Amino acid sequence: MPFLKYAEAFLIMKLKYLFESVDMGDEIIAVPVGDNASEIRGVIKLNKEGFEIFELLKYETTEAAIVDTLCAKYENRREQLTDYVHKIIHTFTEVGIIAE
Repeated sequence: MPFLKYAEAFLIMKLKYLFESVDMGDEIIAVPVGDNASEIRGVIKLNKEGFEIFELLKYETTEAAIVDTLCAKYENRREQLTDYVHKIIHTFTEVGIIAE
């Protein structure tokens, strides 16, 4: 694991905004709510796995803690989950919804 990716795994982060989620069957739509909701344009579409990560980010956590939680719940290999969680968090960071 490259050092930067390793270091990122231990940064404390959480969602910057409040969201209400609506399950649409094959995807979940997260709609920003609250005083600063206008800072986000549009909604966030998530699959079931992405939504699980999204929910864990409602509270202060780390990438490593999210991976640990998912590893305890699923039988996937840790490496697969680590890569998936990293990609999702990277996407959330790019759209500006994570506070570090």
